Amino acid sequence: MEISKLSHKNLSFPSLSAFSSNWSPSVSKFMGFPGCNGRYNGHRSQILNLYLFESSIHGCVRGYKTSSFDAYKEMGTGRIRPKAMQKQAANIIDLIKRDEYDLESKLDSLRPELRCNSDICSLVIDNCGRLDDYDDMRSLLNEFNENRLCLTKKAFEFLHGVSSLMEMFSALGFFDMVKFVMKKTERKISHYYILIREMCRRCDFKGVRDIQDEMREEGFELSSRIYNYLISCLLKNGEYADACKIEIACHYFDEMVARDLEPRLSTHAAFIKGFFYSEQYEEAYKYVVDSDKKYKCSSCMNYSLLARLHQKRGNLVIAQNILSEMIKKGLRPYFKVYMKVLNCLDKSGRETLATDLQEQFHQLHSKA
Repeated sequence: MEISKLSHKNLSFPSLSAFSSNWSPSVSKFMGFPGCNGRYNGHRSQILNLYLFESSIHGCVRGYKTSSFDAYKEMGTGRIRPKAMQKQAANIIDLIKRDEYDLESKLDSLRPELRCNSDICSLVIDNCGRLDDYDDMRSLLNEFNENRLCLTKKAFEFLHGVSSLMEMFSALGFFDMVKFVMKKTERKISHYYILIREMCRRCDFKGVRDIQDEMREEGFELSSRIYNYLISCLLKNGEYADACKIEIACHYFDEMVARDLEPRLSTHAAFIKGFFYSEQYEEAYKYVVDSDKKYKCSSCMNYSLLARLHQKRGNLVIAQNILSEMIKKGLRPYFKVYMKVLNCLDKSGRETLATDLQEQFHQLHSKA
């Protein structure tokens, strides 16, 4: 029988999820899946065959090629044992669930050939998913793909819906599989966001640009959510941002402004920190002033953040000037930032500046 014709209708084994907590390297070794006992640590994954999960009339997910393993051509020659029957599989699962101290030797004594069974392999993938063990899952999926092994729908029963499937493939780095699932189901902004989010996490901004071009071809535009996420990833709050990334982030920001999309507070913070940690202090200040004209709701946070950054860098006079400027505009500084700057001015011997700042703050408070 060809492996590709095995389906979940042919065999019915108990779910491995019932003993997921008892899964061990010895069991993996016995079952013939070396990926589960560390062999694939550091292994460079390869792209999955896009036809690996395409539905067939047999009711299983099957490979592009229908040829079976070479080993199956030699059944009965003594070089490979017959496949375990359903009763044998049930006995094996019962042994594993009992988790006795001599489990490995007992399993080894049975020595059935389960490696090439679609149902068993599918349940192993499902078990990895329930344990959040995506590293081993990646290794196993690559191995199954190389051997043209079909997987049944049981492989992904741990997932809840199409989005979960795409998120899993995205986390594994199988972006072509995510696109394949979208092609077979539905193209949505939320689905593209899954791709873009993972590409940003991997700093693959060229891939993001390609996805953006594809979205436009399909009649989609980047949402405010995607723009904000892209900018935040490019500037990475609290880290040095190189000139190239800042330029790309500014390009996305200009696109947002042109489409009348509102930047989030986190986006403003990302720009201020990006400029500041790149030692572009004037650009950071200019951004705060310009944003005050367009986005009033973020003004207090922007000024307070910039003052706090300068205070932490030891630029106390600049921090005091920033707080004074915002108070004159009728903006209330974040109290924690105000107190930090005030105390640092006192401790550094700048009592006059501290007194001026304190008086300005009290006047603003009395007008409220």
